[in-house]
Amino acid sequence: MLHSTLWPLVGIVLFALISSCALTAVARVLARRFGFVDQPNDSHKAHECPIPLMGGLAVYGSFLLTLFVANFIGLRWLVDDPRLSAILPMLGISGSLYCLLGLWDDKRALPPRYKLLLQIVAGLPFVIGANSVDLIHLFGNEFRLGLLSIPFTLFWLVACVNIINLIDGLDGLAGAIGVVVSLTLAALAVFGEHFGAAAVALILGGCLIGFLVHNWPPAKIFLGDSGSLMIGFLIGALSIEASLKTATCFTLAVPLVLLGVPIFDTAVAIVRRHLKGAAIGAADRGHIHHCLLDRGFSRTTSLAAILALSLVMAAVALVSVFLESDLIAIGLCVFILGLLIAGRIFGYDEMMLFYRHIQAVSSLLAETSGVLRTRLLLTRLDNSDHGEPTEFWNEVCRRVQDMGGHELEFACWNKQTHEIRAKLNWQTGRDVDNEGTQWHFTYSVPRGAGMWTSLIAFGAAPDQVDRQRLDDLFHVFHTFCQYWQVRIDHKPHVDSLTVTSPVDATCSPRLPLSSVLTTHRQTANTPASNRRAA
Repeated sequence: MLHSTLWPLVGIVLFALISSCALTAVARVLARRFGFVDQPNDSHKAHECPIPLMGGLAVYGSFLLTLFVANFIGLRWLVDDPRLSAILPMLGISGSLYCLLGLWDDKRALPPRYKLLLQIVAGLPFVIGANSVDLIHLFGNEFRLGLLSIPFTLFWLVACVNIINLIDGLDGLAGAIGVVVSLTLAALAVFGEHFGAAAVALILGGCLIGFLVHNWPPAKIFLGDSGSLMIGFLIGALSIEASLKTATCFTLAVPLVLLGVPIFDTAVAIVRRHLKGAAIGAADRGHIHHCLLDRGFSRTTSLAAILALSLVMAAVALVSVFLESDLIAIGLCVFILGLLIAGRIFGYDEMMLFYRHIQAVSSLLAETSGVLRTRLLLTRLDNSDHGEPTEFWNEVCRRVQDMGGHELEFACWNKQTHEIRAKLNWQTGRDVDNEGTQWHFTYSVPRGAGMWTSLIAFGAAPDQVDRQRLDDLFHVFHTFCQYWQVRIDHKPHVDSLTVTSPVDATCSPRLPLSSVLTTHRQTANTPASNRRAA
């Protein structure tokens, strides 16, 4: 079969190439007439004059025309494959929907959320009417999807659509990657004896080569979204057909490696935009081709470099199929992409940004490791005997010490008469003049009838000390001040006590609320003001 249909197959691929080249020339004229042009009005666009956008429509028209001619002449790779006869109609319907959606977006610029929703709708005819993946083969294991079969297949198709769409930012790039992927899929399909899928992939490759005659740098026409969405869908659909081990078992590792470059570019773009707070669909100059251009490479050299990387990925995919090892495929793919990061060619800045975010999160978790203890303390205070809150004084002092505090003062006082009803003081007794950033703040709570309860904290916060969150300490202060029982009609007498560190349960003062604990600090005799300062 292979030998008897070789020359007709070569002829039909040549027909696809020539028809695509001719239709693209016509599309260049029609695009300008109907206003389908890409204006150079964004900073991320390299061209300086309007470029026609209907290249995708020409490629797809040539693809459908070639399939019709191939069926008309009875190309055996197509007509002798019973599975393909059921798939081709739905492939054509979904492909047409993606092409029309892209054409609409080229003209009207759809919002990202509506564009994504319509991409899902466009993929439904193929998934429901033709093919959905029921089994996934990965690392020697098979995973049955069951009810997730249709959602997974849709996800795969929409993902392929968007990774081709996102990488289409350099003259000839999406078309060249499409050629590499489609020809590799044809080879994989022949290896798996899926001759119908191989023929369709070869026809797609021929159409893209014909288009590249006009799209090679400097480009005279662009694919537009009508082309990138359609090519992404066809690649996604054909990757399923070419990578089937059985009628419904999809070998996932091979297409992942084959599409490794655009997948990596898309993943890095998502990470970059998310960490910078930008919309996922927002355009920027962080793609792999932009990085190469910023290094001084020309558009042609940048395209050649990315194309060479794609060819390496294609070779890795083919070798892994020959050796029947998913581990080799994924391992080599990760190694190659790791070299890009390590060599600071692409992805290094994003990985460092991601690493710094991980460090920030880790630091936050370390600093807030005492949050649970604080919450438990607040719960105990809420449920304690309000007549004896001094038993919690020791724990409040520990919270201050966790922040680098060296002294804490508590006072219950009358704001009108400046009469102090109760006072507590804790201090470490160490010299803190040269310990780094000095801080203090006051927290006061009104208790009615002119009475206030206040806490004043002093401390030093060297950079190497992990500190509890300040707002958590405010919760502790507020609860302690709120639950100190105030007796308005009691006349205090004077006593004195100073608690020094280390903080110990035996040091916790359990005094009548009528006592006054004066300290060595002259400022302690001054009532606290109602302010918060840090």
